Amino acid sequence: HELSSEGLDYLQASRRVEAPGASEQSPILVVSLFNGIGGAFRSYDAVGVLPMGRIAVECNAGANRITLRRWPGTLIVEDVKLVDRIMVGSWSRKFLRVQEVHLWAGFPCTDLSSAKFGRENLSGTNSSLFWEIPRIKKLIKEEFGESVVVKSAVENVASMDESACREISEALEAVP
Repeated sequence: HELSSEGLDYLQASRRVEAPGASEQSPILVVSLFNGIGGAFRSYDAVGVLPMGRIAVECNAGANRITLRRWPGTLIVEDVKLVDRIMVGSWSRKFLRVQEVHLWAGFPCTDLSSAKFGRENLSGTNSSLFWEIPRIKKLIKEEFGESVVVKSAVENVASMDESACREISEALEAVP
């Protein structure tokens, strides 16, 4: 039997992370909102970077089991709305040597997609979870302090209308 191309890719990335010298942690904390099965974490494996810590915010228990199996020690938060100042402050004390926090998020697109008749954009039940991203980003900046760089990567559906895109860009101070 042979590995699929995906399996081979996974094996090669794992070997890079497990190679001599690769066990040195980078002073990076990865926070993945709407984590799913860990695509954000996987990107660090692929480039051979071992973050100091990983935090997965995901409500799906099955996805969290997959994440913990692949990245033991990941802190799991089961609801994005549970992330508050006290929790983020505890992260800043747990990861004292962090120099960068990388915030990843792929929030629900169901109310933004052109496939949905009568879409409600960021007012919709699911896509309104977008507002958790700038809220949490602000908490991270405040609790980790000015000496820690906070970078973010956010993805969503390309078929959203221009007004929603502008609103997201303004809130994140970024351009797609």
